[in-house]
Amino acid sequence: MAAAVEMTSTFSADSINGRRAPDALVFSIEDYAGYLQLRAFIRPYAAPLNRQERRMAKMKAAIFVGPGRIVLDDKPIPDVGPLDALMRITTTTICGTDVHILKGEYPVAKGLTIGHEPVGVIEKLGSAVKGYAEGQRVIAGAITPSGWSNACLCGTGSQDGAGTPHGWKPMGGWKFGNTIDGCQADYVLVPDAMANLAPVPDGLTDEQVLMCPDIMSTGFGALATR
Repeated sequence: MAAAVEMTSTFSADSINGRRAPDALVFSIEDYAGYLQLRAFIRPYAAPLNRQERRMAKMKAAIFVGPGRIVLDDKPIPDVGPLDALMRITTTTICGTDVHILKGEYPVAKGLTIGHEPVGVIEKLGSAVKGYAEGQRVIAGAITPSGWSNACLCGTGSQDGAGTPHGWKPMGGWKFGNTIDGCQADYVLVPDAMANLAPVPDGLTDEQVLMCPDIMSTGFGALATR
């Protein structure tokens, strides 16, 4: 029997088409990677919030609860630190790595929001972030290094070891959906925003830049280290 994804919510692809979904939905892995496109069920629900709403509101997120189970449920909208940016997700997608996580083939903590390919709009900027504006369309890389560790200063941000004695950590730059909450949600908190955001040029659609946070950057990274 295929492992299942239990969506404990009325929030589903069916509801986008005007039909009320059941309170709980179970999808096979194939459904998760195909029929249940995350862009379809995230985009219509994330709306700008004022300060009071942001403090009180929760968001929907795809949460790993154990091998074979990802639950769509509520989480608090993250607080924004001085160097962070809160990004409202408008489009995202599913990576093969997410399916490995679902199957239990790659270990992550229970309760983690998965996903590492965000396209969206800056909802809130940290007080120390310069060069970006709230309401601006942006992407954030799947690899989100600190920008200041020894690994980053040597040009290998994927091995970012910020906070370690020597400044290196294997795969330390991959944080979204691995060591911190990822972007298959209404909102994602982007750490070290000035190092990890990139503006989306006017005239380009979400779909046209969706491959940039992970697949395209991975390819360029592979070429650069040949």
